[in-house]
Amino acid sequence: MIIRVATVEDFRAYARTAPPPEWCLEERIVGYVAEHDGQPVAMGIVTWDKWGRAWGWFEAREPIAVAAMHRRAVKVMRALREVGEPALYAFCLVRAAAAEKWLWRLGFVPDPELTAGHELTVWKCDLSSS
Repeated sequence: MIIRVATVEDFRAYARTAPPPEWCLEERIVGYVAEHDGQPVAMGIVTWDKWGRAWGWFEAREPIAVAAMHRRAVKVMRALREVGEPALYAFCLVRAAAAEKWLWRLGFVPDPELTAGHELTVWKCDLSSS
């Protein structure tokens, strides 16, 4: 398995569709993709929605070294802080058993304001603090 910087083309190959424009402004993607036999099998990326909010995404179709992806998430979040991104948001998919644990570990907390109107909880990581 190879982990490398992700591209919009990786998103298309993984999701079998283009990034949704309301969640991926100008098709900007920052993050990593895990590839097995030339196919993307996991992605940890950040996109910006039409309101300018940064959203973190992670999904894996095959088992992957969680620690390796965690290190990369921390690296991306550090870079976002350095360029002045105020916050990172994420949905927590209940089908991913350890998702909440990893969100807490990365510094996310549930955001009741943005959760209103969504069936999934929105989590927020304040990047303006260290």
